[in-house]
Amino acid sequence: MGYQRTQQAAGNGPVEIQAKGRYRDAVRSTQGTVVKCYGLKWISLMRLVPLPWSPRPWALPFLTVLAPSARANTAAKRRHKTTVDWTGQAVKAISREVLTAG
Repeated sequence: MGYQRTQQAAGNGPVEIQAKGRYRDAVRSTQGTVVKCYGLKWISLMRLVPLPWSPRPWALPFLTVLAPSARANTAAKRRHKTTVDWTGQAVKAISREVLTAG
């Protein structure tokens, strides 16, 4: 099982996204300059699957969870959970499902 944290840039669409946050852009930032961008943070659990035509296994996502920013949680009067908290909760939920199904 794999784990990946991704960020999605928030566009200027007509709907205001409530869970967006301000994050450091790892691609555009350098040692001397930190670039911040607004977007969404997603946690994805993936299954690593070997495929016959690929020398490397492919990561196929089977559960994706939105991790709201601290500011969005404060505005919604919810307790803030870190990325590690969300990942642990997702892994526990999958573990329970696998154990009860098997």
